[in-house]
Amino acid sequence: MRFLLLSAALITLFACQRDEEAEPTGAAKLEITLSDAAVDIERDWRYAKYEFNLDNYDPIPVAVRVSVNGNESEKFEIKDLTDGREDRAVERADLTGTTADNTHSFSGTTKLEEGDKDFGGKYSGELTLTDDGAEVPDNGCCGAMTFVPTVDKSLTFSGTRVSDFDEENWTWGDDTAAAAQPATTTTTCEDFQLVLNGLKDVKSKERFTFTVALQNCDGEQVTTFTDKVVTLQYKLGGGNWKNSNLTGRELDAAGKHTYNNHFIIMLDNSATTYQFQASVSIDHDDESDTDKKTYTATSVEFKLHPATSIEGSCADDAYSLEVSQQPTDTPSGEKYTMAVSLKCGGTLVTEATTDAAASAPVTKLQFQVGSGAWQPSKYTKGWLASGKKQIATHFTGAVTDLKYKIGVTINGTEYSVETEPFNITD
Repeated sequence: MRFLLLSAALITLFACQRDEEAEPTGAAKLEITLSDAAVDIERDWRYAKYEFNLDNYDPIPVAVRVSVNGNESEKFEIKDLTDGREDRAVERADLTGTTADNTHSFSGTTKLEEGDKDFGGKYSGELTLTDDGAEVPDNGCCGAMTFVPTVDKSLTFSGTRVSDFDEENWTWGDDTAAAAQPATTTTTCEDFQLVLNGLKDVKSKERFTFTVALQNCDGEQVTTFTDKVVTLQYKLGGGNWKNSNLTGRELDAAGKHTYNNHFIIMLDNSATTYQFQASVSIDHDDESDTDKKTYTATSVEFKLHPATSIEGSCADDAYSLEVSQQPTDTPSGEKYTMAVSLKCGGTLVTEATTDAAASAPVTKLQFQVGSGAWQPSKYTKGWLASGKKQIATHFTGAVTDLKYKIGVTINGTEYSVETEPFNITD
């Protein structure tokens, strides 16, 4: 099941030396997986909007539809309605079923391969029939559904019907999905145009999907030029264009490329913006590189918000944050170092694959001089790396009893710890 992709990327971020008077900076790392699209055919469909749930997983909004032949099911399709996943492939399955007491029970297994892995699974549900048992009414889809993913058959997700759905929404998406794809700027269309779709405001580490598509001036996909390399660049906070590590992907037979499960990581927790630019060069004659034109699409700026919490998996949220390196008395202007470690029930949390809290954002970093008020540090807060965070900075001016308060936010709760006081000497 595509939206239940259970893989995670491990990101290790290293602390840098900072002056309390310096301005914070940001950085990003990008990642992607690929997917294939499928083709619709005309059938007699019954639609519904569902939400799939399982403990410790976010609710997943989906649209489902079942094609019927009289009072029997034939085909099943499901599409993800989560913001940012509008271009994800639709899962499909052939159905088998039985009819009894004006109810048709069905089941089928989808197959959605990415990277030689199958992210489909077995779905089951039921169709409500008319009183004579001969047909499926428009609102007859699809009872209380279940889903068992192929990647882990020990899991069973429960699907609850939320509302009706219809062909128009299936084709164009609901209001939320449409709003997630604002217009982008492109070059003036003389023969072809390159278009960026699917970009939107996101949080740090939030996964999203966007596409680059080659079209004619009427907005129709151009499939003549396949295997053309897409040069992809990005810009953070109004800075300079930088080459994305995803540059070099090629247009497929449908004239586009989809960047799936993409995310951006901010090294600090200040809000900023991001922007993408894609270009494709096409040679229009038989002689190599003698009539090459470059088509470029530049997105508008989108907001990149800091992540303020992360979902951890420690039983009863028994987390604690401890000072693992205490700063010592230091001359004015010279570097001092401190470090904290995150523990679950007294055991260090090190593996983000088993507990995402191992890379939780540092959401609080303050300092206090003597009995004065706590003040926000200008150090870039960043993230835990394998459950630890080391901070190196310096303080200008001699002070007594300087200490720091450091906090991380997990499952909506902030866990904080204070260093012991130390001195900045002349």
